[in-house]
Amino acid sequence: MVKLTVIMDNLASENKSLHNCHGLSLFIESSDLNLMFDFGSGEDTIKNFKALNIDINNIDYAICSHSHYDHAGGYKNFVRDGLKSPLIVGDSFFNKKLAFNGIKYTDLGANFNSKFLSDNNIKLIKCDDILKLSDECFVVGNFDRVDRTERIPDRFVCGDLINNYKDSFNDEIVLVVKSDKGLIIIVGCSHPGIVNITRSISKRFNESVYGIIGGTHLIEADEDRINYTLEELMSLGVEFLAFNHCSGMKVVDMISKNNKFKSCYLAAGDCIYFS
Repeated sequence: MVKLTVIMDNLASENKSLHNCHGLSLFIESSDLNLMFDFGSGEDTIKNFKALNIDINNIDYAICSHSHYDHAGGYKNFVRDGLKSPLIVGDSFFNKKLAFNGIKYTDLGANFNSKFLSDNNIKLIKCDDILKLSDECFVVGNFDRVDRTERIPDRFVCGDLINNYKDSFNDEIVLVVKSDKGLIIIVGCSHPGIVNITRSISKRFNESVYGIIGGTHLIEADEDRINYTLEELMSLGVEFLAFNHCSGMKVVDMISKNNKFKSCYLAAGDCIYFS
């Protein structure tokens, strides 16, 4: 049995004592490991973590899907509160990340670097393909980019104000959990494309994907793109969707009206079980 608890999301659940803000953080309890997946944008994430009475000493691995602030910004607060678990990130995680609209730049990157980790005796583990944590849990990166409809917005760049280049999000990683019904993919933002990610994982594991949980960056997608995405996921055998964070309410509403999927929205404080 696996339990997933949403520590932080853009939206609040029925537990109004918890904070909600733009960001994502999840706590996953499997049969043999406890995993922290992403850390939200700031100190409100650790406040929710404490309010939910989760022991920081019970985290076996910390995983950061990519280095955008809304996933990595709360990490330092966890370390200052005693988190010592190894941190798993993708290749090029510490590259400087920016948003550029043609005139102005905005820093979107993490608020810590590798020196912060070494100063706090945190082991850094990089994942560039498949990293097995247990018989049940895997961290995966380096996704095949074959679906031409899944384009990364041009405003996302790496580098500095003078020399920058389009961000391909090679640092993005996901968590894969094996269940009796098939693979569960836990995603942060899915910048490489949720169809690309799902297809890559199904091919590499040679197993069907049962469910997807997390952010899919479909917030800017029109109905045609969303319908195409849902059709592709359906063709890959996906049955359960719990999109949140950067997915957007349009896709959540469209999924809820599609009787081909079991679905729910997972807000801050919500939890779900699967086996």
